[in-house]
Amino acid sequence: MSRERFLGFKSLVLAGFLLSAIVLGAAGTRIVAGPSSMKWERDYDKAIARAQAEKKLIIADMFTDEDGERLQQEFAILTYPTVLVLDGSGEEVDRVDRFLGPSQFMEKVRSFVDTPNSLAHLRKALREQPNSVAAHYALAEKLLDQNNYAKARPEFEKVIEIDPENREGKTDLSHYNVALCLASQERFVEAIIQLDLLKDRFPRSNAIADATVLRGQIYRCCNELDKAKAALREYVTKYPTQGHIQEVENLLAAMEAETKGK
Repeated sequence: MSRERFLGFKSLVLAGFLLSAIVLGAAGTRIVAGPSSMKWERDYDKAIARAQAEKKLIIADMFTDEDGERLQQEFAILTYPTVLVLDGSGEEVDRVDRFLGPSQFMEKVRSFVDTPNSLAHLRKALREQPNSVAAHYALAEKLLDQNNYAKARPEFEKVIEIDPENREGKTDLSHYNVALCLASQERFVEAIIQLDLLKDRFPRSNAIADATVLRGQIYRCCNELDKAKAALREYVTKYPTQGHIQEVENLLAAMEAETKGK
């Protein structure tokens, strides 16, 4: 199902937990040290303290162990390898979520300096325009894309608060995405409330089609199969040319087979 979706370098210092981490230098400078000259830290709090003292950034090479499990939850790490770039406050600058060779990796990390879609840039834009619907929505969408539902949801909720009349065309989508975040956290009752709000407030929204599918999926997770099938059949009837039609028909067929098997 689809979802509406600075760094510079002075030197490298390694901070490695039993997750591992590299630490990067201050903005606007270049990498001058190779891995053999880098000191690794094995403790997250020490790495943060050192990054603050030396005005450096941390690259954490994630895997599950001690601090790794802690950060896995905080940053919604679902796949490995994942390498996080963090600032001295422990905020994520951005991440590399696939294996890259050394030169490709450094090119990717350097790109965070100029990429408007990096988390660092999106947070900076939000600090400069705290009441901007576009800034809140862009950050929320980025966090959602990373499956960080706990951090994405408040940003979508802020969009709804700032622009309740949907003048900028993001409030209806934010209701849907709040529901998606809640459902992904198994907060199904609250998710349905958001879908009801979307349907009541913006009945002609383009998000209604996806919301119908999400409603069906939520009911299925709650084992309310009659409601689930009704929602999915509504989608098939009302939106026969939408992109998810085949997926929905397959899901309906699977549910019918499950019902007959009982």
